[in-house]
Amino acid sequence: MFIFNNVIPAFYISNELLIGVLVFILVLTTVFKVMSGVTGNKSASLVVAVAASLLAAFYLRYDQILFLIQTYGLAGVIILIFFPFLIAFYFVYTSNAGGVLRKIFLVLYGGIVLFTLNNSDSFQTETMNTITIVFGLIIIVLLIFDKTIKNKISAAKNLKQG
Repeated sequence: MFIFNNVIPAFYISNELLIGVLVFILVLTTVFKVMSGVTGNKSASLVVAVAASLLAAFYLRYDQILFLIQTYGLAGVIILIFFPFLIAFYFVYTSNAGGVLRKIFLVLYGGIVLFTLNNSDSFQTETMNTITIVFGLIIIVLLIFDKTIKNKISAAKNLKQG
């Protein structure tokens, strides 16, 4: 269907695993950022974030996500992909994470989403290819302009505080 089937044919990654990892990463970063702001204690925030993200990844079933995709169609896919991406984008670029860490996160997140889209049989090939290409281009643009985006967001954040 797409390029990823030919990359590593002997190593199959299931959608369940990729969605579990994606949920784990999103919940971990979100809860850690919120708890760090509330408690000020990084170690306690990390423990709570790991516990919450493990529970979220464990209890979210793949058939629940497939139900949302089939019920809401293309709008559901956009909500399931781009809304978490916007949340992750906000937390990654407003944190003090270095450029390498931001780029690693973008590559991992993009890879997980692209593998998940590639293995989905819910839509026609043209629709999935269009969504995959658009999301891939967004990730590439973010990787190229990572430092510029971070500088603009940091400048806006400093203006708001000062």
